[in-house]
Amino acid sequence: MGLFDDINVKWKLPELLELKGTLLTQDAVQNGAYQTKDLDCFMYDYTIHEDGTVTKAEYEKTEWIKDKDAFMGGYMKGENLQHTPLTGNRTFNFYNYIDMDEGGLDFYIEWQATVLNGKIHSIVLREFNSESNQGRLDNTIKWQKMEAARKQYYSSLEYKYFYKYTDAIINCFVKGVLGISRFIGKICDKINRAMYKLRR
Repeated sequence: MGLFDDINVKWKLPELLELKGTLLTQDAVQNGAYQTKDLDCFMYDYTIHEDGTVTKAEYEKTEWIKDKDAFMGGYMKGENLQHTPLTGNRTFNFYNYIDMDEGGLDFYIEWQATVLNGKIHSIVLREFNSESNQGRLDNTIKWQKMEAARKQYYSSLEYKYFYKYTDAIINCFVKGVLGISRFIGKICDKINRAMYKLRR
């Protein structure tokens, strides 16, 4: 899927006639969580303001903070948040997938924004699609059942007093075997290099 940037839309989006007969509202479209791959593609937060200006939120300085409880073992901390305006002329698309549990449909909406002299000149609908949400809902229910079964297993007595420790022992054994394999691989590589030098 790749990286993207988030778009917060405060500029009033055009009314969509395509919403007629669906449970999707204009407010949901306006306040949707939009993304774009046409700008930096580096997980920046962009805002399209009511006055048509477009700004990018970025920190003047960032550093990685190690935290064993955080996702990926840490998080990025920033200092002095800046809101840098987008300048010049450009066109970019931004899109949103809207999942709905009622009404039988999920939606994909894509807009095209044209910026002239650093301000929004127009935003027009580029694509509007709907598809059945049944498959997604079925997968969600299946995942929820699997997650409930996993939690039940981890809270069971047999896991707490038996499998938890056997899993730990097996993991230690596997890590040990991998470590030994890497060590042997390095030794073999050194021997191979030494033999190569002797043959020369």
